[in-house]
Amino acid sequence: MGADAGSGGGGKRTGGGGRGTTALLVAAIVVAVGIEAVRAPEVHIDLAPLYAAAVLFDQGRVAEAYDLDPSDARYGGAALTGAARARGYPVKRVLRYLHPPAVAAALVPLTLLDFPEAALAFRLASLLALAVAAALLGRLAGGGAGRAAFALLAMLLADPVRMTLDLGQTNALVLLLVAAGVLARFEVLAGAAVGLAGVLKTYVLAVPVVMLAAGRWKGAVAAAVALAAVHGAALAVSPDGTGAYADMARDLSGMQFLWPDQQSAAAQVSRVETGFEEADLASWRDSAVPAGTGGPVAVGWAVVVLGGAALLAWRRKPDLPAAGALGIVSGMLASPVLHTHYPVLLAVPAAWMAGRGRADAPAWILVAGLALAALPLHRGEAPFLLHYLSGTGVHWAFVTRTLAGVALAFAGVAWAVAAGGGGRGRASE
Repeated sequence: MGADAGSGGGGKRTGGGGRGTTALLVAAIVVAVGIEAVRAPEVHIDLAPLYAAAVLFDQGRVAEAYDLDPSDARYGGAALTGAARARGYPVKRVLRYLHPPAVAAALVPLTLLDFPEAALAFRLASLLALAVAAALLGRLAGGGAGRAAFALLAMLLADPVRMTLDLGQTNALVLLLVAAGVLARFEVLAGAAVGLAGVLKTYVLAVPVVMLAAGRWKGAVAAAVALAAVHGAALAVSPDGTGAYADMARDLSGMQFLWPDQQSAAAQVSRVETGFEEADLASWRDSAVPAGTGGPVAVGWAVVVLGGAALLAWRRKPDLPAAGALGIVSGMLASPVLHTHYPVLLAVPAAWMAGRGRADAPAWILVAGLALAALPLHRGEAPFLLHYLSGTGVHWAFVTRTLAGVALAFAGVAWAVAAGGGGRGRASE
């Protein structure tokens, strides 16, 4: 009796302590988000072409957003640059616009603000998306508000998230859509959310492929319908813009953009072909080169990775969260473009793995991949590493770390699914 009473009292004290810990974590998040909201970031160079394209879309000139700088294919033409510069963008040239017209249309409300204010609004929206995604992923990981708060704090400290916020990237919005999708009660809603995410980041479309292979055809069809609806609406509103986007996509298939933060398998092939050296890392060489052998290799690599993921899904029939985790890592690994900020989406397989509740070999392999992909190695760190490690091949390690990290994440998730993690459950309606 006494022992039972003592245990009960201890349980209550533990519960109160848990609530106190949650409150402290939430307070820490409020402080961290507040700091993020007012901290002076780097210039949002990736947001600039999206914002400028939205300006042009609002003016009925979105087709001009796909014009290029005739002297350098990495940058947009006069219309895109002029639209950004006229609204307060402080850099002389604007990176080329690589998204479909639908993305420009969705961002038109931002054009009510000049670029500096629009960048702040987009940053705040990204922080809100991260907070909501953390709450959803906390549920996927098997915890409540405390675990969700911890997840958000961890994400804010991770380098891919720091890059996403400072560059003005869309990863936080994509993460929110995917997190909502894998936790949706109905497969149709899950598929629609993932399809919308695929408008922003095409590698996410590996998730419907895995869903289809797992027999979740309703979700896969819903993703295809959502994607088609968005692009169909854009075609109806701006046929010229849609045609310009198709031409751009066709041209891009024969090119590879090389700089140290682009770390896909196809990029590594192009580096071998063009002769990658330490001096290229030291000078942070940024160039656009013909895809060459990298094009066929990228296609073959994607077939192998996605085919392997689909075969595994067909054999093991994973539930929706497991299919989402497997789809994210396989899509990221198969993609011909893999920037060092993409691993923000690895929060999905990380939460799924945590929800398994087992610190086994697949979990530790995933953790190793997360650690490698989150290393804060960029232009400022390159000279330091080369000064101390010159001649050791560190320049190759520098430009392959994200690919290696994603490959480890894929191996960990695939092993866990193959071992029986993620059997049929959620969203089976």
